[in-house]
Amino acid sequence: MLAAFAPFVRGDISVMRVAFFYPSLTQEIACGTSHFIRGICSELIQKNHKIEIFEPAHHPNTRTESINPYFSVNQKENYTIHFYHPEQEESLTDSKIRFDFIDLALIHVSTAPRIIQLIGKIRRQTPQLRVLIHDHLHKIFSEPEQILNLDLKYIDGVLTSRRDTQQMYLHLGLTDRSWTWPEAIQTARFQQIHSDLRQGELVHTGMQNREDFESYTFQDQILSAAKELNLRIKLYGKFTPQYFSAEDYKSQIYFRGLIPHHKIPQILSQSRITFYTPKTINQRSTPSTPSMRLLESMACEIPLIATQWDDTENLFTPGKDYLITNHKDETKDLIQLLLGDTLFRSTLTKRARDTISSRFSAEQRASELEVIYQTFFSKSNQDSK
Repeated sequence: MLAAFAPFVRGDISVMRVAFFYPSLTQEIACGTSHFIRGICSELIQKNHKIEIFEPAHHPNTRTESINPYFSVNQKENYTIHFYHPEQEESLTDSKIRFDFIDLALIHVSTAPRIIQLIGKIRRQTPQLRVLIHDHLHKIFSEPEQILNLDLKYIDGVLTSRRDTQQMYLHLGLTDRSWTWPEAIQTARFQQIHSDLRQGELVHTGMQNREDFESYTFQDQILSAAKELNLRIKLYGKFTPQYFSAEDYKSQIYFRGLIPHHKIPQILSQSRITFYTPKTINQRSTPSTPSMRLLESMACEIPLIATQWDDTENLFTPGKDYLITNHKDETKDLIQLLLGDTLFRSTLTKRARDTISSRFSAEQRASELEVIYQTFFSKSNQDSK
């Protein structure tokens, strides 16, 4: 279940300046969290808030334009990008950066510990500033020593994508405030596009590496089924076709490489069925966390067949939001059902879209951030730090 938020009453908080400390918001990489946070930034700007993006400086000259497709031209005056050197604190406290103007800061959990500590100190000296750690990676479980060694005494709370992660932070006394804040997408950007251009029946947009490609779930449950039905499948993702030299693959698969995130609705519109296979690494570390690819497909109203994954928080309804396959023959049956039954396909995809719109929209998450910030100043929750 998602955390419940009371309606936001603006009061005197009509405009917030929100800072985001994340590793890769300005580059086009296969990172669901980057896509999610860019959507949050865009939604906050639409609500008339100001955005400050802070990113470690690696190759900034080749990256600053990548964020532009996510923001409209008239939004550019409402966001600023700063590059800093994680080992040089002075690059973050440069006089050009007015931290006394920032109201809310979100810090990615993998941010350098010294930077987290520095922002905590700045928060102590800035009355209106509130600071949240965003642990969508569930590092309190996978790397507990790293989290326990962080200096969080001036951090105001933690955002997580799962309730068990939220509860663990509270249980260990690392914070007295924590919220579940699952990833979400911009439903206005990710929606069905009607296209007469068909480039095949099947598509998979989340293939990241050789391990995922060679996994049993993909090879046996999807690829073998498609082959027996004589259907080709388009694969998009961060991989190189040279990995896959088997002759069988060459006649069955279109390797398309990494696709810019904002072009995914267009790609999905050119096929009739898509697949969701949880990343191999996620199956080991965060088995119950849906990826952005699942949310995107549902929002774009393309029928989705997923291999079995453990939705422990009951976020979705298998059979109504998407279909689940456990083996090759079941995949074949589901493909034939979706290709042959227009009414069933339409009912499934409309329900999926409704689920995303009602529970997984970036607009909702942006509103939740407004609520969270306001709770710090409510009479019943006066900040004691």
